[in-house]
Amino acid sequence: MKTVIDARSRYIRFAHSILVSIQDAEDVVQDCYIRLYDRGAAEEIANPEAYMMRSVRNACIDHLKKKRPGVLTEEQEISIAPEVLRQIDSREHTQRLEQLMALLPEQQRTVFYLRDIEACELKEIESVTGLSNEAVRTCLSRARKQLRSMYQQLK
Repeated sequence: MKTVIDARSRYIRFAHSILVSIQDAEDVVQDCYIRLYDRGAAEEIANPEAYMMRSVRNACIDHLKKKRPGVLTEEQEISIAPEVLRQIDSREHTQRLEQLMALLPEQQRTVFYLRDIEACELKEIESVTGLSNEAVRTCLSRARKQLRSMYQQLK
């Protein structure tokens, strides 16, 4: 349970990438901690960190559906983790990347975010998304290819 609590900032960054609002992200993560605590099953879960990441993802999607019924998360803009922003040379490039990521389908955006921004292992991404290893690799490859193609079209 301690590892799940220590990873709080990671869950908030992940939620923030989906919800855009930091306040909403913090609320969603707090709700997930409460649900995990209420269940009392944290010790019974094989991979509590992956379980929590999946819970946060699902809670974010539920939050978006409540906020905008009938609108899919594909249209939802996302922001990028501060560590990645520092690596990008200029604000213009950052804005382009944010805009392009917002155009990705939700599943590709999630896989791309977890792998390339949060540096999660493929096994962890599989457990968070519920996808097979092959499907995760395919989503990641398609997301990268699509981002590269869209970026080159902007030049």
